[in-house]
Amino acid sequence: IDRKLYAECKCNIGLYHVVFEALGQGRIMRDEVPAFVKGTLARWELEFHVPFAMQYHRSWLQLDLPEAKQKMLSGLEVLLHVPEESQETNRDEIQAIMATVSAATKRLDARQFFQSTQTLWQEALSNRYMAVPGLTAMEAAVVAKHIKRLFGNPVGWR
Repeated sequence: IDRKLYAECKCNIGLYHVVFEALGQGRIMRDEVPAFVKGTLARWELEFHVPFAMQYHRSWLQLDLPEAKQKMLSGLEVLLHVPEESQETNRDEIQAIMATVSAATKRLDARQFFQSTQTLWQEALSNRYMAVPGLTAMEAAVVAKHIKRLFGNPVGWR
């Protein structure tokens, strides 16, 4: 192992092998290694990093279902706040989003509430297959991710 190259690869052995091979094949030059490492790590972070647990945190199961729903809704409101927007804009947009989310969750049983996938949340909140107005596709994607983030962390996180 070339220890200097390994250090430039942030001591990531997989990345070291990718860089070593790219150098050997002439796909990158030695002076391009820092930019290649930075770009590769950023791409890997986007493509392979799961930013939250894929399962619910056990603390959620200590709550009765109505309380769990309320905690999720209140946590979601916090996560939806956009610091760059005015208070009025945040209030109006969050109220509209929360009306849809609240309506979508009120009849769910515990299994449906906790075990729905991010994709199912997204489809349900955008009312993809129905004529009932829902969230835009992008709003639904953001909300679905935040719901799964909330469930993956202890109750009260955020």
